[in-house]
Amino acid sequence: MRTILVRVKDTFYPDPERIIVDTAYGSGPMPGWLVDRKIAPYIAVINKAGGTDGT
Repeated sequence: MRTILVRVKDTFYPDPERIIVDTAYGSGPMPGWLVDRKIAPYIAVINKAGGTDGT
């Protein structure tokens, strides 16, 4: 996604104000990368609290 956003910005438009992505983008450095660029990340979060499978 980073590559796509950088290429679109460089070619056509400024960064979007917000973006909606699936849960795969909710971990690691991606949310911080979006916030650093003033893009509001709307990312679904998987809630595993209270799970019975030991995770």
